[in-house]
Amino acid sequence: MRKILRRGQEFRAAIEASGLESLPKSDRLVVSRARKIEKCLTQPFFVAEPYTGTPGQSVTLSETLRGCNAILNGELDELPEQKLYMIGALGPLG
Repeated sequence: MRKILRRGQEFRAAIEASGLESLPKSDRLVVSRARKIEKCLTQPFFVAEPYTGTPGQSVTLSETLRGCNAILNGELDELPEQKLYMIGALGPLG
């Protein structure tokens, strides 16, 4: 997971300069999965509830690892990355 996140960061300058479409398809996949992992690792915190209006959630380590593995294995390649933002545990997506 760290390797994918690091690779995704390495492409940031190229994406800012030329856009995501300038990267080869395999590198775009790396960037997409890195972004999805970043989104997946967000969660609504209980302390932020009064400010965001979003109920806090607790996500177990095993649920977090299951979600990250699903992303790394390509199981969520067709899912838009924004669907993973602040959802807590993955659960059923679609």
